[in-house]
Amino acid sequence: MQKISDDLRLRIQASQSLPSLPAVALQILEQCRKPDASVAEIARLIGRDPALTVKVLKVVNSPLYGLRSRVTTLSHSVTLLGLNAVRSIALSFSLIRGLRRTDGSSFDHLCYWRRSIDAAVAAQTLADHLRLPNREEVFLAALLQDVGMLVLSEALPEYGEIVARADGDHAELASLEQSSFGVDHAGVSAWLLGSWKLPDLHQQAADRSHDPQSAEVTDPVQRKIISVVALSALLADIWVVEDTEAAAQLAAMRAREWLEIDDVAFGAILEKIATRLPETSALFEVDLGSPEAVSGILDQAKEALVLLNIQSAQQAPQTEATAGGLAERNRALQERSQRDPLTGLRNRAHLDEVLKTEFERANSRGLPISIIFADIDHFKKVNDSWGHQAGDRVLISVGHLLAGGRRKFDCVARYGGEEFVLVLPDTDQAAATLLAERLRTTVAERQHRLEDGRSIQVTISLGCATHRESYTFNGVAGLINAADKALYAAKNTGRNRVVALGGAVALDDPQERAA
Repeated sequence: MQKISDDLRLRIQASQSLPSLPAVALQILEQCRKPDASVAEIARLIGRDPALTVKVLKVVNSPLYGLRSRVTTLSHSVTLLGLNAVRSIALSFSLIRGLRRTDGSSFDHLCYWRRSIDAAVAAQTLADHLRLPNREEVFLAALLQDVGMLVLSEALPEYGEIVARADGDHAELASLEQSSFGVDHAGVSAWLLGSWKLPDLHQQAADRSHDPQSAEVTDPVQRKIISVVALSALLADIWVVEDTEAAAQLAAMRAREWLEIDDVAFGAILEKIATRLPETSALFEVDLGSPEAVSGILDQAKEALVLLNIQSAQQAPQTEATAGGLAERNRALQERSQRDPLTGLRNRAHLDEVLKTEFERANSRGLPISIIFADIDHFKKVNDSWGHQAGDRVLISVGHLLAGGRRKFDCVARYGGEEFVLVLPDTDQAAATLLAERLRTTVAERQHRLEDGRSIQVTISLGCATHRESYTFNGVAGLINAADKALYAAKNTGRNRVVALGGAVALDDPQERAA
């Protein structure tokens, strides 16, 4: 974290107009910090503010969520979206309303809030594209990443001159702040968010918003969120600064560098942001530009990407053997490190990352997630009777059959030995069980050809468990344990069958898997 000098901190704290959290925001934060946070209490707190109540219900029923039926109560909103999501939505609305000013100060509050809300929309769109959990938390982190500018504008009379010298160049502004105060507004943002007792991730995202690669975090999801927040500000510049083309090209370059987003995906992300900006403008009552203006800027940005691609193509012959080759080699090494060397499926380390990410996403979105454990029946007999090379061929063949039935966002991994795991986001128990039965039938009917031309048939047993339906688990370990116990039951009741949690197996079933 950047360090703020004692002198600057005292000057800021002496300000009579320092931005502060509205009362309802403080109460919501306090309630959410409690380990036994209550849905009813959160709904009651929001309900005490009629304007905030209307806003929360509007956003929940907006196209941003695409719910099938209209939500009419706060308690229903909290139940559907989860405590963290509603907290972030409520805080976003109350902060914009409480901190927005329309007086004649030299600081351009309208431009500030336009850029902040544009960034928040961009961050949420990126979170959706990358399938990150807690998209509303990402929205709030992006919204507040530059709140230090508000602090400095209120506390320091000379700050207006520094902003004027930067002339709309955000990077130049940060450089001038460092020269004048020994810290930029990102560091001040992190300090303020810490004083508000917002989560550490919000503080980290603000502090590293100008240089996400230097963030001192080890969790890959948190590192990605910090990069998303930083990139969101560059995406916001596309709709704020005068030189749209330069802003679009810089954002596209950073998207590749920080998040490995190619130009095709980047263009699709820009289109989604452009679609969401008018909706968000109406919800927050901040002028983000007319739909026509937003669309016009989008067209300019796309033209800039075309020019960038042409330039890259012209330079490619000179750089392909060096930078391009090195990048490709690094990608290949990264991909190889996530694969099981025998079957080519994802390995256990990658599976652990996916499970953590998708479990958090399921909680934040109120959606189910299912996992399937699959185990080849009597696999020891295959090795004993046909040899270990034959066993390897069977493992590879079964692995490919399991992977062949997946959707593009499902994960199929080798768990170890003859066990495989399928992670199925947004999938309820009925759909998971149906898929498991289809896979069981496919494997049972397949002749697995060996190197010497002979064929062998095997069967598999499968156990399914679903989070946020019949059972709600406290963590990934509980979900894995439940699917594993369902697999035990399938093997102990005859093999070559599917058992789903909630059917023939209980969480405390003491049975052991048969050999």
